[in-house]
Amino acid sequence: MAVDYITGELIKSAVARAINARIPEEVVYKERQPQQAEDKRTGAAFYISERRISLTPQLRGQVQRDHEINVRYEPPLKANDKAEQCAILRNILMEALILLDLPNGKVWGRNIAGEIIDEVLIIEVTYTVNAATAATVGADMETLKIESEVK
Repeated sequence: MAVDYITGELIKSAVARAINARIPEEVVYKERQPQQAEDKRTGAAFYISERRISLTPQLRGQVQRDHEINVRYEPPLKANDKAEQCAILRNILMEALILLDLPNGKVWGRNIAGEIIDEVLIIEVTYTVNAATAATVGADMETLKIESEVK
């Protein structure tokens, strides 16, 4: 996919839509906000964040951008079977995040990993986007005069 304007925000929105398509009853946040602290949250929630972006130059003015996305699922605070809920959702989410629908095409996830730490599900996935770089206009060339003395 060679599109210049696929950003981390666009990918996070697509991840939120993919989660909501599979699990419509849960709340999905793009970033964790201070007002969503543990003491105020009563239900389950998903949090999506972009951990890192890396650029790899390619041939002919192309770059490969890797967007590392982190999805965190926190079950309801008063749930008794938090680990079991996380285990069930891990399989559902890993399938949902393989292929994302973007407004201008699709992007495949790779290096998808999910683990449960302290009764919280954490899934990390990398989406690779190929994009064109802006062409740089060089200055007009001048003739270089080299003067040398022969002795």
